[in-house]
Amino acid sequence: MSVWTALAILCVELVVIAALSASRRGARAGLALATLLLLLPFFVIPVPFLPLNVLTVGVLWCAVRGADFALDQPLEGFWVRLVHLVILVDTRLITRCQRRFDARSAVTFVAAIAIVFAALWLVSEARTLEGWQHYALRWFAGGFMLAPAAFAAIDACSRVIGTAAGFAIPPINDAPLLATSLNEFWSKRWNRVVSKILYDRCYKPLAKYGTTVALFATFAASAALHAWIIGILLDAVGAASWAAFFLAQPLLILVERRLRVRRWRPALGWLWTMATLALLSPLFTEPLLRWTEKF
Repeated sequence: MSVWTALAILCVELVVIAALSASRRGARAGLALATLLLLLPFFVIPVPFLPLNVLTVGVLWCAVRGADFALDQPLEGFWVRLVHLVILVDTRLITRCQRRFDARSAVTFVAAIAIVFAALWLVSEARTLEGWQHYALRWFAGGFMLAPAAFAAIDACSRVIGTAAGFAIPPINDAPLLATSLNEFWSKRWNRVVSKILYDRCYKPLAKYGTTVALFATFAASAALHAWIIGILLDAVGAASWAAFFLAQPLLILVERRLRVRRWRPALGWLWTMATLALLSPLFTEPLLRWTEKF
């Protein structure tokens, strides 16, 4: 199957799920369809690469947002449900605001894009080096900043477009590089869209079995989602690397609880958080860089 045929199927899937989800029973049928079509990328010839990315993320996001209709109160209006299926932010958290140009977010967007290109330039320069210098430049000087800068750009862009259209878009991130603990980084600052989904679908239902069980299950679900994406777009090694990165996080959070990091001085807590993330970052950064190099 060509990737273009698969993308056409994805578009039909979005319309069907949005139509079915006017009722709770229909939403459950839509979620079943979305779950089934998670297999769609496996039947696609993986060229060209960019449409395959859209397809892979699209079918996964359709299933994730389809669960909102099946498990929560259905949203009213076909077009509202369709938008909910395709945008990153939760439409239920978007509010009306006065139309204006968000100059601060625009400046943030430009700065974030500049950092993205600087990070990619440093990664390209690493090819001229060997040994530890190569990896220090590739993983830490360049790669470590790539994901935060990319998310900051997406976040700022969404707010510029949203406020110009008269909508207040909730921030995706909340200054994640200022976190003073791993728990704060993952639960409050980094990618709050996915964090809320994992909290609602995994942590909250499983908390009755204990917070430790819920914590490990939540990061296991995150590992599975990330591994599924990079496994299709890259390979099994990349999937295992991303899974290992996320599966290590609950162990480290338990360690920081024992160390009572939250009682440390903010500067020491920040140093613990950034150092821990940096040391583990190659598990996430290397597959991410290999993925960008395929474009």
